[in-house]
Amino acid sequence: SWGFEPGSIQDHETLPERVENRLNNQGVTAWVAANDAEGYRLMSGLASRGIVCPRDLSLCGFDHFDPPANLPRMTSVEAPFEDLGKLAVARLHQRIRQVVSTTNHTMLSCQLVPGESTGALPSTQP
Repeated sequence: SWGFEPGSIQDHETLPERVENRLNNQGVTAWVAANDAEGYRLMSGLASRGIVCPRDLSLCGFDHFDPPANLPRMTSVEAPFEDLGKLAVARLHQRIRQVVSTTNHTMLSCQLVPGESTGALPSTQP
């Protein structure tokens, strides 16, 4: 199972404790961070509690940043930020020219970039 906790982005200090609780009491085996900075903060906080990724918990981030010097590269989702920016500017320009506008949904391809923070489920064998 995986974990998500709305609002946890603002509460950096207690997130490792809450993730550890979910790991130990709710069977969570993977966590997806809102971004890589959050993921690396969480990875560091978990390590200080003796929880090692991916031995104990798989962790994935979003935006594919380089790791801090003391942490392994995290598995991450890389989004096409340049394309996203171009679409946002085009949409803003369209809204300026045409006040009334319809809702627009656009899907962009993202890429999973494997790192050292995800792995097979921890063994439940004695």
